[in-house]
Amino acid sequence: MNAPRTLGLFGITLGGLLSIGAQAAAITYNVSEISSSTEILGGNTGLIAAYNFKSSLVSTDLTLNLADDAVVFNSIYPGGSNGGFSTANLGGGADVNAFMNSSQFSSFSINLTGLTAGDEYRLQILGFAGNFVHYTNVNVDGQTYTNWAVDSSSSLTTADMLTATWTQDAGESSVLIQFSNNPQISGLVLHSVTAENTANATVPVPAGYALLLGGLAVLRLRKRGDT
Repeated sequence: MNAPRTLGLFGITLGGLLSIGAQAAAITYNVSEISSSTEILGGNTGLIAAYNFKSSLVSTDLTLNLADDAVVFNSIYPGGSNGGFSTANLGGGADVNAFMNSSQFSSFSINLTGLTAGDEYRLQILGFAGNFVHYTNVNVDGQTYTNWAVDSSSSLTTADMLTATWTQDAGESSVLIQFSNNPQISGLVLHSVTAENTANATVPVPAGYALLLGGLAVLRLRKRGDT
């Protein structure tokens, strides 16, 4: 199994969409509402990329607590309009609130490469904590999730997250993502699920071998009792 790799520099497509670039297999989308950074899956194990988008409020790297890991989100500016709010109040400290205050308004594109064919991936796209509902379109490898509400509850204490999962196609080492309709996205994080599973796997002890060890232990105890 290949170890997780850091992706190369993202590429900006001027006047375009956010692209994290390539031909992936069927994409599965899932929408959830989060009230703390601890609800974002994954830590540093299997981490491929973590970005927060620069805004008028945030222009530096931020560290969020994910799965009890301190994960650094690199601050990038894809171009176009950006901005932010100053009133987010999610759990998890100042960095997560600064993160969810920040957002990218313009459609834009980024190209990420270095994925491994046959491996499973999880991309979590983070909306923002605002006081109104805003809808955007997300396209991963030509498969669109339409009218995602980046903050469906209009609550300053929650934000919405769109998760895309897939298995990377043979011969492909990148995945294309596109954001349109003034996306207002705070950032994203990409993990290799395959790397996570490999790291978390335990080697099972065969039942017969376990019984043999137990029998040997009993014999040792009996021998000690006979002496």
